[in-house]
Amino acid sequence: MKVKKILGMLAVIGFLYNLTLSSDLTAFAEEQEEEKIYLSDYGFRGSVINQIEQYGGIVKNELPTAGQMESLERLELTGPEDPKSANISSLQYAVNVKQLHIFYASNVKDFRSLSDLTELEQFYYAIEGKDPGESEFTDIRFMSNMKKLKQLSFSKAVLDLSPLNDLEQLKMIRFENVDEVATVKHLVSRKTKELTFANPITYSKQFDDLELQIYSLSEAEHILISEDEKVITVSEIAEEAESIMIHLGKTDNEEITHEIRYEIPLVWY
Repeated sequence: MKVKKILGMLAVIGFLYNLTLSSDLTAFAEEQEEEKIYLSDYGFRGSVINQIEQYGGIVKNELPTAGQMESLERLELTGPEDPKSANISSLQYAVNVKQLHIFYASNVKDFRSLSDLTELEQFYYAIEGKDPGESEFTDIRFMSNMKKLKQLSFSKAVLDLSPLNDLEQLKMIRFENVDEVATVKHLVSRKTKELTFANPITYSKQFDDLELQIYSLSEAEHILISEDEKVITVSEIAEEAESIMIHLGKTDNEEITHEIRYEIPLVWY
């Protein structure tokens, strides 16, 4: 009788042990199978990990899982620490993020990884302390799928705003605080001292009722714009000037603003 009880107890113990072991192995396997995301920029990496851990997540070896990235609904990123290596490609895994704020990453060149963030409602990208001459035109086609976007602030030079046309919920648009952006060289005659060129900006429908504001930053040239706002003429250019700088902008002084300082290098003939 005692032998049977002992054998029964051993059987129970063995069953519980195997159950625990099986559970541990399953959890281990699941952990091994879940994709780990490498965030290449130190500054961004720290910001993402801090926000995951604020909500009780545990990030091992500074490698958040795909599931942890998908759980994020708000991201506020600063950095990167090394301005030469800004890379936000890993943000493509934060597919449920609703608010994305990126600060001080002046050299992010490629935003295409954000094109799948279709839940995004608020997107702020702000620059501080950018070196002169680093400006270049940014393609915002990555925003065209953000149908739920309501607020946008983007401190990059953008000439084509048409990707915003189908964003019906977008009510706040701010493209401002952008450094000078140089375009290709233009020929100017010493005889006429005049330059005519096409308006470089394609506005989205949100700007339809706003008047184009254009003026010379040197206050020397005289500027005319055609009634349809497609052709710009600059006259009385100072002879041998190496370039002219003009300001182009549209604003309702409340929620919608686009402005850019546009430098045109000159070649005299």
